[in-house]
Amino acid sequence: MTEGPLCAPAPPPPSDLKKLEGAEDVLGVGSLTPGRYTQIRLVVERAELFFDNPSVGPACAPTIPSPAGASAPVTVASGTVRLNRQFELEAANTTTILLDLDGERSIVATGSGTYVMTPVVGIVSVQ
Repeated sequence: MTEGPLCAPAPPPPSDLKKLEGAEDVLGVGSLTPGRYTQIRLVVERAELFFDNPSVGPACAPTIPSPAGASAPVTVASGTVRLNRQFELEAANTTTILLDLDGERSIVATGSGTYVMTPVVGIVSVQ
């Protein structure tokens, strides 16, 4: 088994997950050692819900202005998501991994206007 970090942009750009519904965006690009991998770890640092208005601009950008209206912070219960799936990386080839975040199953209202996120993420494909 080989391991190594995937170099996402520093810092990783925030993403409006509702805008990514049915769309795709790049979360990270980097060179990894060729070999067999068995797990991907995805780190979610923070989340916030906006209720009244959508954000303006692209789905992922260096900054996404907060839309006007009501919002609520979301506690991220487990910031590290472990995705178990074996795949092989070959030298001098590009590999694309498509992930799917189930936003509706990931965020739960806990009462009194508080929310908890336990990211539900699946690997759709490795090409």
